Amino acid sequence: MRKIEITKHVSYEQLLKLYSKEDSGKLKLRLLIIVMLYEGRTEVEISSSIKVSRPTIRKWLKRWNTQGYKGLTDKPRERKIPKGSK
Repeated sequence: MRKIEITKHVSYEQLLKLYSKEDSGKLKLRLLIIVMLYEGRTEVEISSSIKVSRPTIRKWLKRWNTQGYKGLTDKPRERKIPKGSK
């Protein structure tokens, strides 16, 4: 299994504070993934522990590594205009 590379944008203690203060369930789950990666857990351990797929773990890891906390938030979606509404 390949070694997981994680960018430590904040300290472990700061990350735990972000996690504990977060109200959004989605964002809290994403932060939990990052917390577990900081702790050195593998994708397999995280996946089986919190029932999240390995591709999902890799997705949030990649966004964390490139954008930090901001990368864990949902991106705005393009609003589609229904046909015939113009």
